[in-house]
Amino acid sequence: SLFGMEWLLEEDRLQMKQVSEMPMKKHTKREVVKAVARLVYAPFPLHLPNVMAARILIARIWKDKSDWDEVISPARQKETLQVLNSLHQSSELSVPRKVIPEPGRPYQIHVMTDASEEALASAALVYQCDGETAVCNLAAAAGKVVAPKPKRTIPELELAAALQGRRIARKFAADGGRPPEQTVLWMDSMIVLSEATSEAKLNKYVSRRVDEIMGGDTGPPQLAHCPSQHNIADGPTRSLLHHQTDWDSWLKGPDFIRRNVSGKWPRFSPRLQRNLSVEEQEKANEREQTRAEAE
Repeated sequence: SLFGMEWLLEEDRLQMKQVSEMPMKKHTKREVVKAVARLVYAPFPLHLPNVMAARILIARIWKDKSDWDEVISPARQKETLQVLNSLHQSSELSVPRKVIPEPGRPYQIHVMTDASEEALASAALVYQCDGETAVCNLAAAAGKVVAPKPKRTIPELELAAALQGRRIARKFAADGGRPPEQTVLWMDSMIVLSEATSEAKLNKYVSRRVDEIMGGDTGPPQLAHCPSQHNIADGPTRSLLHHQTDWDSWLKGPDFIRRNVSGKWPRFSPRLQRNLSVEEQEKANEREQTRAEAE
């Protein structure tokens, strides 16, 4: 094992190493932080949704302003047990050891970003397709708990998440030794999408971040809208527990990416219902386009 990961030789996959449970004497802030700290470290963000739930829990306990050796509230105790159980279940997860594309094979990076009042997160997927079969795997991810001060709006946090995702994609491309043929940045914030494509003058806070998102040696990424139900970065920002997370989508990407062999990506319309499936969204988009052409 290395850095909390075990190498499954026969399958050539990496798996989280099982950590023995450490019973807490009392549910104090000190004991909770100690218990969580033993379980959240991992060099590869395999179980980021579980890790973010733990980080958000610690932030909530901090906001309660309890002393280090003071017993936390019953509600926080229940939340702590749920989070610790989720972290222990991380040992069930595994990913391919090698996600860097083979030399000479084109690949794409698809980054999904999201933010809430408590956290922001981004996940980068490596997608390869030969026209008949598609392979998509989680390659990198990052999350951050929102600081209480200064107070930021949701659009500002969504912009920060998009910037975090862009940096992840750029770092992966640099480490891989060659740029992707395409980088797609998916998000559900129409405000950020509008700011990133606007020709109007933006304030300095927004302008500097948009410039970094759209800049770089590999050219600007393709920006795309993605409803929350298809956005794998949505879960880590909402403190979802292990059993509430769609791990198949987290590790392999949402269906509309990993099962796509055409290389053409759906255009989600924000005006349509957010609970539509990908296929229903595409049909609705076609009807909208036909109606617009007729007019």
